[in-house]
Amino acid sequence: MIPNQIAPTSQESSGSASTENGSKVAGAEIQEKHENQTPPSSSETPNQIASTSQESSSSTSTENGSKIAEAEMQEKHESPMACPQNISSLSLEQIAPKPDEDNIEFLLANMFNAAQEQLETEENKSFNYENTTDWNSIKRKQYFPQNINPSNIGGSFCINPTRKNATIPLSGKIKFSTNDKKEHRFDLYGLLSNHLENLKPNDLLLEQKKLIGQAIAKFLSIHNPDKISDLGIYNALKETLIYLETISKENQSNFSATFAITLNQKLWIAHSGSSAALLSNQGNPVQLSVDQFSIIGYPVEEFSLGSKLILISGDVKKVASGKQIVKGEYKANKGFLGANNGSAARQIACAAHAAGAEQDIAVLVIKLSEIQ
Repeated sequence: MIPNQIAPTSQESSGSASTENGSKVAGAEIQEKHENQTPPSSSETPNQIASTSQESSSSTSTENGSKIAEAEMQEKHESPMACPQNISSLSLEQIAPKPDEDNIEFLLANMFNAAQEQLETEENKSFNYENTTDWNSIKRKQYFPQNINPSNIGGSFCINPTRKNATIPLSGKIKFSTNDKKEHRFDLYGLLSNHLENLKPNDLLLEQKKLIGQAIAKFLSIHNPDKISDLGIYNALKETLIYLETISKENQSNFSATFAITLNQKLWIAHSGSSAALLSNQGNPVQLSVDQFSIIGYPVEEFSLGSKLILISGDVKKVASGKQIVKGEYKANKGFLGANNGSAARQIACAAHAAGAEQDIAVLVIKLSEIQ
């Protein structure tokens, strides 16, 4: 059963939030900036949120109401809201960190650094960008170079040999309003996957695809009643992932989603499951997701205008490292295939297929400068 549909929110054209000219920063420089960030020093205060939210920040105090000792505060911020080590059997509501206004920036930096650590420690796999399956011979493929955006902002390519899994690309325009009646608009791009043993996944995916924009808009309004904040955006994206997971569990499906928006001068990547988000920053790889769960918000001005956001499904990740994927995209857009995001997505997907990806292969490549 699908939960009651969230009240519709119109999805119209968005305002511009493009990156600044000339802001070319390599992935290593981006990581260094965050490694040098110091934890906030202000005392912890519970964060009051809307009654529909199922979160609350807990305050920690020593006996007799005295302030927390400096050593305990340092220990808290070294791993303030880290996910449990074994999370395979836990729900997103159980594993998702619950920050407050005092430590949200530290959490975002912490997740970003964790993503870079995964990128650096991941070993190369069987993927070879130049060794591909002839895409004309592949059955059950979906090629969407134009369905993402008519101006070729992005292109995706999906292969589903077994039909047990299904992944579809997401794209749309979302808007929501704060209490001051100010309207905020942005684009949504992503990949959404489900695995069903006995049911066709397409119907469930299409229902989730229809609801995801409405869910994001509703939760953003709830958690940003007066003004947009990083904490409000984080909580809204977290609740959207929890909502999608609930739909999947009610249909006995394993769920994975990775989607991107730009809001509050940041690129936000919300991620759950086996898929992944990468950035080709002029050929320098930056990872924007952490295995199983992460929400990363990073200033868009730190990335160069030529950067490409690359979203891949779990089966692609099994046969290719993040560095291999970024190298493949950069070659595609600089080399013999020309500057075509749909062609780059197709080439990466076919190379993953040739490398042994067997179930559900999906790649989405998007021009970062055009995500508004």
